[in-house]
This record gives sequence, C-alpha cells and structure tokens, in this order.
Amino acid sequence: MKFDNLKQRMEYFKELANHKLIPNSYVIAHIDGRSFSKMVKNRFILPYDDQFIDMMNNTAAYVCQKVQGCKLAYVQSDEISLVITDIESINTDSFFDYRLCKLQSIIASLATCKFNQLYYLYKVRTSDNVSDDIENILSDDNLFQFDCKCFNVPSYNDTFAWLKYRQNDCIRNSRSQAAQTYLPHNMLKGVKSEQQIDLLKTEKNIDWNNYSKGKKYGRLIYKETFDYTSPDGSPYQRTKWVSHEADIFTREMYDDLGLVPDMSKIDYEHDNEEVKNNYVDSVGVVLKEPDGMFKMPFYFGILLDGSSIMFIDEGETKLKAGDNFIITKAKLRDDGTLYWGKKISLNGQTDLNKGK
Repeated sequence: MKFDNLKQRMEYFKELANHKLIPNSYVIAHIDGRSFSKMVKNRFILPYDDQFIDMMNNTAAYVCQKVQGCKLAYVQSDEISLVITDIESINTDSFFDYRLCKLQSIIASLATCKFNQLYYLYKVRTSDNVSDDIENILSDDNLFQFDCKCFNVPSYNDTFAWLKYRQNDCIRNSRSQAAQTYLPHNMLKGVKSEQQIDLLKTEKNIDWNNYSKGKKYGRLIYKETFDYTSPDGSPYQRTKWVSHEADIFTREMYDDLGLVPDMSKIDYEHDNEEVKNNYVDSVGVVLKEPDGMFKMPFYFGILLDGSSIMFIDEGETKLKAGDNFIITKAKLRDDGTLYWGKKISLNGQTDLNKGK
C-alpha cells in the first residue's frame, strides 16, 4: 500500500486497531480489580470490610456519572458491572462512538483513579499524625488497579442475565469468604459453598444468613431524584447516583426498576418532537451564580413568565447576579433538560422581575 506522507501511514496503522462495538445496542462494561485479594487482605478487615464496600460503591457511582448512557451498576467484591445503552432515541449518541479502546481504557482509568483517591483520603483521615505520615501515605507504590472489558449483549433480557450471572458468583464468593475467614483451609478443602456456611455455623456459631443483603447479594447503583429549592423559593429536582443493597435478582424485580430501556418496546415515531418545556430564546435575570453545589457551573435565573431555570453560561462575558440573559439552546438528558444561556442587554432594563 502506498502512502503519501508519514502522517497518513501512521494514522492508517493506528486505525487498524480502532474497533467499535455495535451501535444502537446494549453494552456491558465489566470492571475488575487487578490482584486485589492480597491487597484487600492486608489493608482491610475480613470477611467484609464496611470501608472497602463503601469505597467500591462510591467508585461505581463516580464511574456511572462519567459514562454517557450508563443506566445502572452492580457491585460485588472487587468488581463493577455497568449496563450502558444508546437506544433511547435515534439521535442518542454512543459513548465515544462505542470505540472499544476508548471505552475500556477510560472506564478502567475512572475506576482506578477514584478508588485510589478514596483509599488515600481514608488513610489520611485515620492517621494519628497526618503531618508526619502524609508523605509516606501518599508515596505508597502499591496502588490499586482495575481492568475493564466491554462487550455487546443482544437483548434486554441478556442485560438482566449478565447481572444474575454475576450475583450468583457474588453469593458463592460471599459464603466462601466468610467460611475462609474463620475456618482452617483443611476443613474447607473440597467443600461446596453451601456446605461451608453450614460448617461455619456448626463450628463457630456464625450464621452467614444474618449478614446484610449488600454483603450477601451485592449492591445496585442507580439514579434517584431529589427535591431542592432555588434561591427564589421555587422547587426543582436533580438526580444523583445512590447505592442500594440488592435482593436476589428476579426478572420481575428487574423490570419493575425500569432503569434499562427495552428496545423492543421503544416507539421511535415521535423521536423528533421538541424538547418539553423548551425555553430557548426566553429571557430572564440571574438570581445566583454557581456556588459549587453541582459539578457543572449552573446559574440560577428567573424568566419573564416567572419560571425558575438553571443553565450554563456559554457567552464570552461572564454572568453575575442581576445580569440579563437569554436561553440559547436546550438538550434533553436522562436527568432532565439541560439549558445554556448568555448575557444580553435589554435597553437599560436590568430587573426583569419588575412589573410582574
């Protein structure tokens, strides 16, 4: 093959490995801790350390928040499973176009960075003398690492089947972990997990069934809606990712959650309808500047019709409280409509609340 220049040649070779998953489909991202067994044993309390569980839950929530199209996560032991979709409408974008190298490297990086951050924050907070220990704590070269494998599954039912498969593994591992913590290895050799917990109860009077559901069956991470009040007293809602202890998975329970769309039941006929409550071209006044409450720099404003609104400034001149603005665009997202606006001048009128 002939190449006109060095860039063309190198870009050709790079693109040969640029594999993609199937668009308009279901994707599973399986995140797994690398060599966690020894590190967890040396740093946390067995069989189930509450701090470790909390770190895994918060890591999963962080990854869910950063991955476009993520609908839920299932967490057990040192692994996280994400269910990702791009089928909500014909215009829904795939996360990095479902480029496999991007999906796997970025998701693994997100999990690795967040878990290490949480771990070292925990170490600093529990240190007897932070000023003396901080350098030793942060220079520890035994960092936690996650890998990630992403793949398509063909149907809605297969997204449930994957989670069921991982929960079966969770239950088996949870039983074995409890038994191995309190009973000698020779006693458990060749004994199935169901029999191991019987031995645990007989020998140590420890009943595995009395552990919390999250330790036995894993945790589900998904978004919940919370009510807030804007500076002008108007109510509004935002969502955040929250951990929930899992029950034993059934298809009925999975359907009732309603978190993953079923492609066979989606009606795309009305996909091009305008965004509901579209306030594009509406004008208003800024009530409050971003205060760090949300990761995005949201401004709070009130429109001429009295509606309160949150939006992101996309203008060249930075907005401040009291400025007039116009809503320039809107985008419908999983957690509601996202708006953008910019500063405008209204011929000297600076208080749009007057005369209401």
